[in-house]
Amino acid sequence: MNYDNSEFTEALQDRGFVVAAHAQSNYGSSLLSLASVLNMRYFEDNPSNFSGYDYLRLSIAASKVARKLQSLGYTYVQFVSVIFSPSPIADINRDFTPSGPIDIRKEDTNLGAKALYGLRESGTDVWEVDFYFRQPFISTYIDTTALRILRSQLEKIRWGPELPPYEANAPERFLASIDELETIAAMPEATFTIVHLLKPHHPVNFNEKGEIIEWNYAPSHDEFFAEFRFINSRFLKMIDMLLQVSQEQPVIIFQADHGGTYGRSSNANQRLTHFDVYAAYLLPDAQAIDIPSSYSLVNSFPLILNEIFDTDYAPKDDRLIEVPFGWTVPFQQQDVTEEFARNSLSTGQG
Repeated sequence: MNYDNSEFTEALQDRGFVVAAHAQSNYGSSLLSLASVLNMRYFEDNPSNFSGYDYLRLSIAASKVARKLQSLGYTYVQFVSVIFSPSPIADINRDFTPSGPIDIRKEDTNLGAKALYGLRESGTDVWEVDFYFRQPFISTYIDTTALRILRSQLEKIRWGPELPPYEANAPERFLASIDELETIAAMPEATFTIVHLLKPHHPVNFNEKGEIIEWNYAPSHDEFFAEFRFINSRFLKMIDMLLQVSQEQPVIIFQADHGGTYGRSSNANQRLTHFDVYAAYLLPDAQAIDIPSSYSLVNSFPLILNEIFDTDYAPKDDRLIEVPFGWTVPFQQQDVTEEFARNSLSTGQG
């Protein structure tokens, strides 16, 4: 992409982070990648009676990692996003509106505990899952279809006088999510907090000063990286806040769910960049993460949990899996590991 990001990497390393040289996601799709990372396994089929889309979203919302940390006494906090549905097991489901943060009560959704049964056994009764309660997905759908012309009227019908949550790509959602982390870090409880931030991601809607600008879905190189430099500065400010406010040394996992294709033209390069991700980890002083030369995100939590809690999660083989039809058909998959795998001996930075 013809951009030198070493200043940001060095800033993280100065703060004690270990940065993976050639980390790769196992999928080039947020839904599958997040489900894989948070459950420490691959998702090759759908054994439930849910649709593939709903099965993956529930697998993210009630992940194996979250359940493990809850069993160890952690409070599970999830910030709602276009990918993160209200979780039936989270202690706090927080969303963001122009009026400020709101907490979604599980009893106000159809995401009751019964919904989880479909994840653990096949052949169970179908459970209706309302994924659209206070969700920005509908706004995203409207924005990407001809319905965007009718957005204001549709929002009035849906919400009436109540202010709806920010839509997925709203710059205000990004800023509100980062700001709210200070409240979570200041909580006296030990928390496992997961936040899905859609930046850097199209559309560009910040300039380099952090001012909100007209949304740009086809940015130039300069426009894209102007926003990128601002996003980097906000990430560093966020990390400094977490280090300052946390009562104990925090564990910070700062990684993308998949890579991007901006600046690439050939199909092969687009697929390659889609697997390459930024990944950096901060552990307390007494602990260290040893990243292997070949490394993919399915093994991020096994590495960290084994180091911190002396668990014995076995690492998975590093596999790269193409999903030709995207999240709409998530289980039509093609293994492309041999074609696109990287390791620390590869030339160039992943």
